[in-house]
Amino acid sequence: MTHDYVGEALFTVAWSKGSFTAKELQRMEFPPVSWILPNIIPAEGVTLLCSKPKFGKSWLAYDLCIACTTGRFTLGTIKPAQGDVLYLALEDSRRRLQRRMTKLLPSFGAPWPESLTLKTEWRRLHEGGLDDIRAWHSHANNQDGKPILVVIDVLAKVRKPVGNRQLYEADYAALADLNKLANELGLAIVVVHHTRKMAADDLMETVSGSYGVSGAVDTILVMATKSSGTVLDIRGRDVEAAELAIEFSKESCRWRVLGTAAEVHISEQRAKIVAVLVEAGGPMGIAALMEATGTHKRNSLELLLGRMAKDGDIKRVGKGLYAHKDHTTPPEPPSGSRKRSVQSVRFASPQTDTQTDAFPRQDADSKAENAASVASVRSVRESTDGPLGEQLITAIPSSVPAQTDQTDRQIGAEATAKSRKLDDRDLSAHLSQSKRQTDGGQCSAPNGRRSCAYCRRGPGINNPLELWDWNGREVSLHPRCQAPWVDGERQAQGHPR
Repeated sequence: MTHDYVGEALFTVAWSKGSFTAKELQRMEFPPVSWILPNIIPAEGVTLLCSKPKFGKSWLAYDLCIACTTGRFTLGTIKPAQGDVLYLALEDSRRRLQRRMTKLLPSFGAPWPESLTLKTEWRRLHEGGLDDIRAWHSHANNQDGKPILVVIDVLAKVRKPVGNRQLYEADYAALADLNKLANELGLAIVVVHHTRKMAADDLMETVSGSYGVSGAVDTILVMATKSSGTVLDIRGRDVEAAELAIEFSKESCRWRVLGTAAEVHISEQRAKIVAVLVEAGGPMGIAALMEATGTHKRNSLELLLGRMAKDGDIKRVGKGLYAHKDHTTPPEPPSGSRKRSVQSVRFASPQTDTQTDAFPRQDADSKAENAASVASVRSVRESTDGPLGEQLITAIPSSVPAQTDQTDRQIGAEATAKSRKLDDRDLSAHLSQSKRQTDGGQCSAPNGRRSCAYCRRGPGINNPLELWDWNGREVSLHPRCQAPWVDGERQAQGHPR
């Protein structure tokens, strides 16, 4: 039996060809990674650009081709590499390509780039499409050009049909040969593809097809609209994962990058939170802020509120309660201090500058006298009996100033004289039977702070809480809540409106 030395030698050569040791790898030197678009599209390999149909990815692909051949910017402020480009617009006609380039490149009579080659028909990759790309690359080099980019719009027009093969195998094979050609020629190939209808938390999982599609390419770009805004999600072997906030201009039909999605969208969310708190005029809880700002994730909102409070953008006034940074909490009245009656509070409602300027300031003695007055049950009834379909504040003649030298007793007498024709039923006779007896008095928020007996909200910057004496019990109400609260008391007692 003879030994097959020749076969053994060939076998040894086969496995060792192209192999290298780790020590040899350590001494190897490579040029830095080059880019078509810095940190987005590498200058070598296949990049998959995906979005749902009619999202605008073809506008982005076309704009990229024009920018690479005219020396202008794309995606706002990004200048791509310059060279020869082949654009396979397999879903467009010549008429549409001309109209779109006129929109994207308003050159005002200047010639369009000669280094941009466009095609509306192309052979499938397995039927000679790969050889056609290789032939274009060779032709561009022979014309002293610099072929750098091929854009295929879309993948379905050039891939081999699945047939009876497994889906993963067919998807991988559709792009594996294309990726091999890109590395062989040192060329960037961008393939436009669709995303599926079913949503997913990870945008990479929305790429149409099996994992064979995403596994065969070097870089994946997914354009999508999330709850926070429109984003461009970037993943790849040679690029750092990133999520950019992008915006489409309907006027110029061009996309632009606004910045990293986290920073841009959080800035928008911060502005929305501040605006909501300013409009509320007082502290708000997490649930109310979620509803007002349209936020669906409580944890992310709590983290953002914590950062905003730490940065001084808003103020944390209690457990789970936040207010505008300029919010000031009214001081609690000292223990044992006398409460103002409903009638006296009504006359102390805020006035405009023109109203307050029209009357002299009250002297210190009159202020002290009015602050110390306590209305009886009779004065409370007289100050609240009236046409309850109207606001109590508007029921007072405009000629009555915000503060006068009259005492509560005098004011009560005037109010009684003006309401002689009205129903003179006494609410205090059946007040103990009111359904508001328990929850209509001195109300407190979960953190122990006072809140309005009617709207359950705390004091605001321009909407303070006033403490009233209502038939022997303390009631905290905003001035604007006085009338509807009295309406509720009267309805609870069976009095007509």
